[in-house]
Amino acid sequence: MPIRSLSSLRNTRLRLYAPSRILLMTCVQQRRPSVYTYFQFSTLKPILKEQRSTPPPSPSDIPGASKTQGEGMTLQLPKDSRDYREIEPSLSNPYLRSNAPWGFIVVRAVYGPSSDAPWSRMIETLRSRVASALKTDDQNDLLPRFEMTILEDEATLAGADSYAVRRAFRAWVAKDLPARLCDNYLEKYGGAEQIRAKLLSNDTHLIDHPIDDVPPRWKYCTFVDEACLRSLISWNGPALKILTSDWVQESPGAPTEEFTVDWDGGETDDSLEDVGWMFLDMYDYVFMYDVLATPNLWQVYYDRPYKSYVDH
Repeated sequence: MPIRSLSSLRNTRLRLYAPSRILLMTCVQQRRPSVYTYFQFSTLKPILKEQRSTPPPSPSDIPGASKTQGEGMTLQLPKDSRDYREIEPSLSNPYLRSNAPWGFIVVRAVYGPSSDAPWSRMIETLRSRVASALKTDDQNDLLPRFEMTILEDEATLAGADSYAVRRAFRAWVAKDLPARLCDNYLEKYGGAEQIRAKLLSNDTHLIDHPIDDVPPRWKYCTFVDEACLRSLISWNGPALKILTSDWVQESPGAPTEEFTVDWDGGETDDSLEDVGWMFLDMYDYVFMYDVLATPNLWQVYYDRPYKSYVDH
C-alpha cells in the first residue's frame, strides 16, 4: 500500500536510526517528492528490521559531524547535511529590512465554545512540532526568528473557506509587508500605496509583482477549520491546510460533483488539478516553509486534497 502522503513517510523517517536518516535525507536534499509519494511500506520493512538490531552510530562515524561533552552525546550535523537549508538565507532577503521573522501565519476559520479547547491544543502542538523539528536538525538558532502570527476574527472568518481565507491573508500581507520593505524596493514599485493595491489584487505573481521576491511568509498561509480540528484524533495525525495567494480563480463556484467525487474542490477528476490549497501535516510545517523559500516549488510539491484525508 503506498504511503498516503509525503508527511506520512516523514513521520516514519524521524523514528529511524542515522543510516536510514541519511538515505531518506538525500531524497529531501535532492528535492524528489515522488520518492515520498510512491515509496512503499514494504520497501521500508527490511530497513526497519535491520535497525532494530543495529545501534545508532557515534558522531565519529559520520563525516563532518562533531560531538559535545555533557549528558550523553549530542550529534551536530554539518550544515550541508541538514534538512532545512533555505530558511536561514531567506532571513537575509535583500528586499526586506533586518530582523524580519519567518513562519507561515495561521488563520483561524472555526469558532464556538466547542472549538476553543481543540484550537488551543492545535496551536500548542504546532509550536512544539516547530521547536522539535529545528532541534532535530540542529538549527535551534532559527527559533528566535520564528513568529507564529495568528489571524482571528469570528465575525468574518467563522466557517471561512479557502477563498475567504485567501482574501483575509492578502489583506494582512498588504498591511504588514510594505513597512518591512527596503526603500529601494518601495521605489521600484511606486511606493507603499501602489504596493498595497497590488497585494490586494488578484493579479498573477509574475516577475513584475512586488511579492515575487519575498520569502514564503507573505506568499502562503496556513489555516485551521473544523476538519483540521478533527485531524487531532485521526490516524494521519494533526494537519493544517495551506494555500497559495497566487490564485486567479477567485470565484469559488460549485464543483462539478460527477468529476470530483473523491476530491475536495476542483472541477475535474485529474489528480494533478491545483485547487489552490492542500493539507499540510504538522510534521511538515518547517519542511514546507523551507521548500517554498525556493521559487516555483508549490507546483512541484502540490498534493491535491481528497475528501477522506482526515476521516479515513
